[in-house]
Amino acid sequence: MAGLAGHFKVDKSLAMEMQASLTLNGKEVGSFKGIHWWTTSFNPRVQGVKASDLKAQFTVNFGNNKQMYQDFKAEWDKKDSRWTFNDNNCSAKLNF
Repeated sequence: MAGLAGHFKVDKSLAMEMQASLTLNGKEVGSFKGIHWWTTSFNPRVQGVKASDLKAQFTVNFGNNKQMYQDFKAEWDKKDSRWTFNDNNCSAKLNF
């Protein structure tokens, strides 16, 4: 799809260490860890399951960018209790 090629260009300097984990009834069915600007996790072989049986966990490590971490934390800490923050290593974790 040549017409969509421009939609996939990003500033790679914005990439950060991210982690994603997807579990079904306590068993991991998808995971990812790496340097990216956006991440998700899914397993195309796992279909027809109830959303209530799935759990997801996403972690973003802001590395040395303490200001970005502080800004992110200030924005989301009070808005969504699913986020937890680690000030020691500038990381944020979302569980749902």
